[in-house]
Amino acid sequence: MYVASGKYKDVRLRWESLRLLYNFLANPTEHSSHRSFNLMACATLSGVDSQIAGFHPMAKMVLVVDDNAAIRQALCHLFTSEANFDVCGEAENGQEAIEKAQALHPDLIVMDLSMPVMNGIDAARALKTLMPTVPVVMFSEYSDVFSDEEARSAGISALALKSEHVSVLIGKARALVYPTAA
Repeated sequence: MYVASGKYKDVRLRWESLRLLYNFLANPTEHSSHRSFNLMACATLSGVDSQIAGFHPMAKMVLVVDDNAAIRQALCHLFTSEANFDVCGEAENGQEAIEKAQALHPDLIVMDLSMPVMNGIDAARALKTLMPTVPVVMFSEYSDVFSDEEARSAGISALALKSEHVSVLIGKARALVYPTAA
């Protein structure tokens, strides 16, 4: 029997790890939730870089709500270009936001304040009742419409102004969905 040593042992170990990883991916377990965990564990324990193994942490899904199509499009582009974020849907008003949030189950909702049909405050109140664990970021032009206390009681987790740099919005979004990373 051949016993590998030195650098050849490392190459053989990595090859064996990649073969096991390939077999795992070709024959997934019945429970997909275990598959993600097992893939990450397999890549980590074998010394295979998780990027090479094709494992990427699950992106947080964002629902974008604004009556202005250009702003919705810009926000969608912003979040899809950010690491660990993706957009699950868009809505033009508060009522549509409630319907889409219940159907899509986002991790975060970024919503305008002033919209037709139902404004952002009323929508945030309803969403707080229906989905209390989903944070809502109010993305608005108006900073003096309500106090922090009023915003919190309405179900708004954070306020980001449209006049601020987009990094402020992204920072607040990250702080809400990745509390230890902020």
